Amino acid sequence: MNWLRTLPLFALIVPLVAGCSAGTDSTFEVPKPPTESSGEPYSRPTADEMKIVLPRDAIPAIFEPTFLTVSDANEVYGDEEPIIGVEIDGEAHAYSTIHLNGHEIVNDEIAGRKIAVTW
Repeated sequence: MNWLRTLPLFALIVPLVAGCSAGTDSTFEVPKPPTESSGEPYSRPTADEMKIVLPRDAIPAIFEPTFLTVSDANEVYGDEEPIIGVEIDGEAHAYSTIHLNGHEIVNDEIAGRKIAVTW
């Protein structure tokens, strides 16, 4: 089966599943952090107070990014598109923050230097 055909179905199922489990833990409260005026010492949350939303390495990094030419990027992205721009020794790369929302890290090389772009 072509995974692109299943994508719309997946987009419908995820909110339904999330909605079904949304009210199951109504007793969970997020503790307020201590303030200077409260006089309370900071204590690290215990394991039973913490909730893991995503398992470790659930958001894949980009290891071999591909880039558009400036003219192609101007057709795809609007003028207000938020980006992270990096220039080293006259070589520049731009990373769409909207695209990075699903990856958070890009491992790249610019002008022979290895870099990591994080979002």
